[in-house]
Amino acid sequence: MKLFTFLLLLVLTSSFGYCQSKKESIKTLFTVLHLDSTTKTMYKNMSTSMIDQLSKSYSPLLGDSTIKKKYLAITKRYYETSLENSRAVIEQILPETYDKYFTEDEIKELTIFYRTKTGQKYILSQPEIIKEITSNPSISAKNQEMTTNLLQELQELFSQAN
Repeated sequence: MKLFTFLLLLVLTSSFGYCQSKKESIKTLFTVLHLDSTTKTMYKNMSTSMIDQLSKSYSPLLGDSTIKKKYLAITKRYYETSLENSRAVIEQILPETYDKYFTEDEIKELTIFYRTKTGQKYILSQPEIIKEITSNPSISAKNQEMTTNLLQELQELFSQAN
């Protein structure tokens, strides 16, 4: 019985150590990827882009100072919520997702690659690449058109409901 208890304890501590090791490996990878700042930047850019598109769509209404003040409060709340969501993604969702799709060895291999000169260039270039893609005039125009059409359809729907 003592042998069984010893073996069980050994297996459990080994498993716990492996999980901790994998979690630490994921944390290290995220540090190398600058994931905290990259994710925050991504959420900041997405919310800023959305707010800009909405400002263009509602520009005729924003001449009224009362409406503009309320609009700014709403968009500020949206922006702050977006940053809160980025923290949840960084702290919980990304680690769980990486744990699901990569083994500990794969996490370590990714970390090794991203520590190389090419890996660091890739990491540091991503925010600018994404910014360039999302601010491309043809994409911005299409997004603006889609947002305008969506808002018009929603306004029509809600006006029919009243």
